Amino acid sequence: QLMDVIDGKPVYQMTENVGAAKTTRAFELWEGGSTGLNLNGEGYDKLGVWDGGAVRATHQEFNNLGSSRVTQVDGASSQSDHATHVSGTLIGGGVVANAKGMNYKGLLKAYDWNSAESEMATAAANGLEISSHSYGPVRGWSNSTGSWVWHGDANITNEADYLFGFYGSRSREWDQIAYNAPNYLILASAGNDRGDGPSNAGTGNIPP
Repeated sequence: QLMDVIDGKPVYQMTENVGAAKTTRAFELWEGGSTGLNLNGEGYDKLGVWDGGAVRATHQEFNNLGSSRVTQVDGASSQSDHATHVSGTLIGGGVVANAKGMNYKGLLKAYDWNSAESEMATAAANGLEISSHSYGPVRGWSNSTGSWVWHGDANITNEADYLFGFYGSRSREWDQIAYNAPNYLILASAGNDRGDGPSNAGTGNIPP
């Protein structure tokens, strides 16, 4: 989705997500886990998700306790498979064992990514403690349309986009939100696109 134009270049945002209970060792916190904490998130309502659209709140993994554990706070109506998938990673109930989420009896406040910063600040001020953001600006090469497109500055190079890891205005705004809400933890995906590109990247294959 087109989110901004900076220095005359469009800035697009895309979804990202990689995660599993075994990778993060979250399963050790669950009932029967080695820590003995027996955590399942029941009643916990301070978790949020921002993503590329609305969560399918009617999904069986969110309704296993009798009613939906997802509240679409911002009223977004265009459902997103990715938002639903990420929410399953967060609170999937385990109706299908492999779909069990990290906080599998918890409650989730959901938003799309439009106006995310102002919504995050408000939610944090109202007690939100954790939020998940499995998306980010498109950097370097992307192939979402079936052909490679360079999103970096072609006047510099098409081998390395200097905006990978760049501290820009959004980074500053998120830092300000976190500073103003010291009990609020923002979790953002790193993406997996560094190194992506056509085999002839750097040999003149720079789009106009």
